[in-house]
Amino acid sequence: MPSTYYSMLSGRLPASVAYPLALLLAAGMVLYLYPSGFLAGQGAYFVTGDAASHISGWLFFREDQWRFPLLHSVRLNAPEGVSIAFTDSIPLVALLLKPFRSLLPDGFHYFGLWHAFCYLLQAVTAVFLVRSLGARHLPALLLATGFALTWPALTHRFGHTALMTHGVLLMALALYFRGFSNDPGNRTRTCAALTALACIALLIHPYLLAMTYPIHTAYLARLYVLGQIDLRRGLICVALSLLPLMGLMYAGGYLLSSNVAAPGFGRYSMNLKAPLCGGMLCEFTDATGGQHEGYNYFGAGGLLLLGFALATCGRELLRLGRRHFPLLLVLLGFCLFAVSNRIHFGHYRVLEIPLPGSLEDALGVFRASGRFFWPVGYTLLFASLAVLLRKQSGLFLTVATAALVLQWLDTRGPRELVQYQASAPADLDLARWQSAVAGFEAIDVYPAFGCGHTPLEDYVRYQYIAANLGLTISSGYTARPSGDCDSKNDFVRAPAQDDHLYVKTGFQRNPLDLPPLFRELAQADGCVIDLGHLVCARRQSDSLMTVGTPFVPPEQVTARWAASELPSVIGRLQDSRLVPLQQGAIGYLSFGPYVNISPGTYEYGIEYRSEDRLGIVVGNWDLIGRKASGDLITVAEGSITGTQGHPSRLARTSTIHEPLSEVELRLFSNGGDIKLEAITLSRQSEEQNNDN
Repeated sequence: MPSTYYSMLSGRLPASVAYPLALLLAAGMVLYLYPSGFLAGQGAYFVTGDAASHISGWLFFREDQWRFPLLHSVRLNAPEGVSIAFTDSIPLVALLLKPFRSLLPDGFHYFGLWHAFCYLLQAVTAVFLVRSLGARHLPALLLATGFALTWPALTHRFGHTALMTHGVLLMALALYFRGFSNDPGNRTRTCAALTALACIALLIHPYLLAMTYPIHTAYLARLYVLGQIDLRRGLICVALSLLPLMGLMYAGGYLLSSNVAAPGFGRYSMNLKAPLCGGMLCEFTDATGGQHEGYNYFGAGGLLLLGFALATCGRELLRLGRRHFPLLLVLLGFCLFAVSNRIHFGHYRVLEIPLPGSLEDALGVFRASGRFFWPVGYTLLFASLAVLLRKQSGLFLTVATAALVLQWLDTRGPRELVQYQASAPADLDLARWQSAVAGFEAIDVYPAFGCGHTPLEDYVRYQYIAANLGLTISSGYTARPSGDCDSKNDFVRAPAQDDHLYVKTGFQRNPLDLPPLFRELAQADGCVIDLGHLVCARRQSDSLMTVGTPFVPPEQVTARWAASELPSVIGRLQDSRLVPLQQGAIGYLSFGPYVNISPGTYEYGIEYRSEDRLGIVVGNWDLIGRKASGDLITVAEGSITGTQGHPSRLARTSTIHEPLSEVELRLFSNGGDIKLEAITLSRQSEEQNNDN
């Protein structure tokens, strides 16, 4: 590129032109990705999964009276209630809109519009950041905006609206880099801006606070190193920033839940291959079943840009890192936390560092640690852009432009997936449900959320229905389960109420767990099956039959799990059977299925074959479950013997006297030959029990 032409492009672009142009580019991306119906909050996206939980949290909060803590609503998780901070309902917007609820249309929500806002904010803050790093010309604006809008980690967060607000992270980095000058007023303004940003981040999503506040501390640390503040002044700044944050946490009900931590730290981590894989170069690898939370692919264009910057401007990047080593330490901490104590490269576990149980529980507050690489990725991207674009080089600009084109091509697949999902029509007929629930005031859900292995999707369907149709609901999907399981599930042992609708989630997946209330309503022809869930009412309602098919309880209920559906420690599938990975292996060939069961008499069976002789013990089995107190009990146990290659079924019967959760029928191999085909659990009817 001729130097004179580059000089024309590299002139300083006024802010009054830069930011409107960035907004224009972002608006184009929004219109490219999302149909107008999606932006208005319509479509399948909003009635399923996380989005339905976010929306229902807002609607419950909107219809409830003002309470303290301010974000508390007793309409969800009734009667105790829950803070909508735990439904990820973007409390910042909920608080701003609630005073105007009477002016809003029925069912109005802001989550479609927030997607648009995220892209607009992403573009503006990207320009703010690259200008703060010293690149203020038109190519810098176009490249920074282009990379920010196509950054794979942003597109990947489509399923979680609040966590798409990556512009908060870019703003924190921009304020950090812009905050160094000899003007004390600028330092004061920067500290105030970072504090305000931290408060905003908290009211959008706590993970964003956890990523932005350390950048604030890095800023104060560098001011101290530069001699621009002393230790006392720095501690005062920290205290002044923590006071409003703690006040917001208290006033918003972020501290309401006694269980702010959750299991999963180490599972929802970042794979070491994540920055390199996820596009045309190699496939994304999930070694734990939860590393999708650590999706941090740079994109082929981002990797080209970073590699070229390291090759040509490596020394400048190194000097930049040394100058800002407090920020570098924060970013290193983010990296270590992202990979967690169980470090994987691809499917290989490179290292596992045992942690005390109390520490692992504490880290579970931010169990999806893989997300913490986001600020690291953005810093590397914009540092590379800045050092290249500050050079008066047509070659550098050409390579950066080619990298953006490559990035666009490489990330086409995820964008097309967003377009497809955003265009899917909703299949939930709220009008039909409105007729079905007429006269009802509440939905009671069994089992309560967090009291078993029930998928979250089972809950969000009914909390979305309840929120839109003005009912309360006893339990629902929240970021952290709330309430004692025994007390939350106690309603199934009491008589049914006329104005309550009762839902047994996932009934067809596990028909064994049918508490007395549901059995009585089913016998009275008061239940229907809705998408595999059992919906019952004491008050007969013809309209209830329009949302499901009538349910007739069978005399005996049997559930069967094929070997392919069961977890294993030492096993592998061979001809649809679970067999040991290698001959003579010792350990659990199968465990699970982690179901809840009600009191009653059960027959349980193990379908298998073994090449060993009859009478030779090849393993052991046990039936275990968790009582309401949390204690594990062994219901029964025994040995399993050879069958000389013939198929066999081991069957036993036991009476369960109290509800059990997380029930497992486990099969332990002692090194003998076992080929597991399936396990079964059957609940016997009262007539069968009497005959026995």
